[in-house]
Amino acid sequence: MKKIIHFHPNGNYSKKFVDPLQKFEKKLGFNSIIVNDTMASDKNLQIDYILKINNFFKFPLNFILLILHIYRLKPDTIFCHNSTAAWVPMLVARFLFVKNIIYFNHGLPFIGHKGLARFILYLIEKINCLLSKKIITVSTAMKTELQRITKKNVYLIHNGSASGVDLKKFQKIVKSKKYISILKNKYNIDQNNKIILFVGRANRRKGFYDVIEIWKKYFECRPDYTLLLLGVDKKDVLKRYKKMPYNIRAMSFVPNPTNFFIM
Repeated sequence: MKKIIHFHPNGNYSKKFVDPLQKFEKKLGFNSIIVNDTMASDKNLQIDYILKINNFFKFPLNFILLILHIYRLKPDTIFCHNSTAAWVPMLVARFLFVKNIIYFNHGLPFIGHKGLARFILYLIEKINCLLSKKIITVSTAMKTELQRITKKNVYLIHNGSASGVDLKKFQKIVKSKKYISILKNKYNIDQNNKIILFVGRANRRKGFYDVIEIWKKYFECRPDYTLLLLGVDKKDVLKRYKKMPYNIRAMSFVPNPTNFFIM
């Protein structure tokens, strides 16, 4: 039985983005394992494999443990998810001559930074592309950016989604007038209002600050527009505003955004 190891930095997020892949792999008969750096679930392994400031002095030992762990499991394939978390297990996999080394890019952090941080994050992407044998990403925009970094082919899964959602089909649902009407009724929004939807965490890299600044400049006093923020708490909005604007709805963490849209 062929063995696959997924390396993902966070167990909570791997439930969303990696578990669907693992379940499908197991259906096909593969022995699939998930390794998390933090927040591993009971069924996942946890190894502190990412180089961080708070584990700088422990990292050499952790690196050796990672080598021993991959050597013991002898995988045929490893998937290394995300940007800053991918290069260490891929380096070990190269050292141990793992047959298939796949870099699964979920986004490009350097795009949202400037100066030294941008340079370091860009360099990490170059290293990831160099160490990998196959590259997968999650959108056509990310594919375009990655093709500027590497000459290797960059692939998309199911029209560009980490969880295998057909985005072309999804767009047709979201654009339907019936869907918009149901959404407005559910959240008590006037049927004549235009809805702007943001999905992501409340940080600069996800574009949250840009959205808030644009809203302040153009839509703050527009009662005919409503901003729905998925993944953002009210307290995140209040860091940018003195009081909560009447036309912004902070929906906090949404476990399944697909269910939120398709009602």
